[in-house]
Amino acid sequence: MQKPQKKSPAQSSTKSSAEDTKARLKRAQAQLGRSHTALSSAKTSTESKSKTTVSKKAEKLRRALGGEIVSSSSGEYLCLKQHYDHDYIHGSIKFKSLQKTTYLLSHFSAAGEDIEVRPNDFLFFDTETTGLSGAGAVPFLIGFGFFVSGGFETRQYIIPDFADEAAMLEDIFAEFSEKRILVSYNGKSFDKPLIEDRLIIHRIAREIPFRHHIDLLHPSRSLFKRRLGDCSLGNIERHALGYERGDDIPGYLVPSVYLDWIHTDETSQLADVISHNRKDIVSLAALVAVISESFTSASSTLQSPLDAYSLMRICEKRKAGGLRDLAVKIGKERDDEFTKLGDSEIEFQRAMVFKRAGDFDKAVGIWRRLESSDCFQPKNRRPSQAARLELAKWYEHRCKDYQNALALTESGLRFNLNHALTPKTKTDNWDKRRLRLKKRIAAKIISKSALTSSKK
Repeated sequence: MQKPQKKSPAQSSTKSSAEDTKARLKRAQAQLGRSHTALSSAKTSTESKSKTTVSKKAEKLRRALGGEIVSSSSGEYLCLKQHYDHDYIHGSIKFKSLQKTTYLLSHFSAAGEDIEVRPNDFLFFDTETTGLSGAGAVPFLIGFGFFVSGGFETRQYIIPDFADEAAMLEDIFAEFSEKRILVSYNGKSFDKPLIEDRLIIHRIAREIPFRHHIDLLHPSRSLFKRRLGDCSLGNIERHALGYERGDDIPGYLVPSVYLDWIHTDETSQLADVISHNRKDIVSLAALVAVISESFTSASSTLQSPLDAYSLMRICEKRKAGGLRDLAVKIGKERDDEFTKLGDSEIEFQRAMVFKRAGDFDKAVGIWRRLESSDCFQPKNRRPSQAARLELAKWYEHRCKDYQNALALTESGLRFNLNHALTPKTKTDNWDKRRLRLKKRIAAKIISKSALTSSKK
């Protein structure tokens, strides 16, 4: 066994020095830790204090509008909530029935799939801004609506000053979800891009998450423009929802009301702006029901034959959900009403619906009536010519009556040249049809002659 060696004085001194250094380092680390803890505590205290501090402007806004002030390190905003019971009636629309309905995306868009949507999936939204476009347009008020148990609820966010925009945007971003169906009015072109631009400017997010986006402006135009012309939301409310706003503030005045508040703290009309935004949101929920119900009822809920005709045209153009069959049903059930309108263009489109459904008896009857109509009236010229072409096709391909088909073709060619209705390519098509029919007639004559000769 080896004996332990004796340590020299130099070695003992080195060990003592190393132990002292370790001890001093531990004391320094402990002191630094206490300082860091104190600093963190102070910082948390300061942040907590800043979050609970409310500006005079925000407090004044709360006193004028009600609601709750929400503060954060990014700023502050006012949140206002409104609940509508399930028995609420918006114009002629009962909200009690809205939550019992399932909706199809194909009812709202030509590109929409035949997918069922539950009412609780909808997120209705609308913005009020300081301008219509450009980097200076700030959404100072953003409102949301959604169905809840027992009714419908709106939630609106408004900022006391422009510096508070980031605080509001951080929280409204949480309203959106990949499971939600967004519903807006002109939101695809205006509201959604504007919100996304502001989210990017404040480095919050690049885009809004959502499952689908229904922009009700487009189906409203398709359904009601033939009758109403003006498809602003206010006009749609009056004539499609039976809802009158009364003393509502005009939309073009909204930016100036908010700018007056920014510069002068004037609050007298701010409540009207909040009410205007809330009514927009509630009307979106009612309008979704009206548009969807017009499809499910096969137009029976549409009193105007012009609206019913528009619905028939919408269905005829779409393939999803058996909508083309629905177009035929509407055309047959409201046939008398459409006839009484006395519109040659509507008559021709009705005939085309019957043609696609294979009901040639009805289609041919309409084509003959249009072909023989007064062609000197400009409004009748195009439908008359289109009907003449359809009759020529019918005689040629279904009846094999080439003589009548040729007579209609030559008549159509003359009419086309006299009235210059269509481009040269269309005229060429008439000419090609005439040449083809003449060849068929000649071939038929030769075939008949050959058959007669063989019998002899």
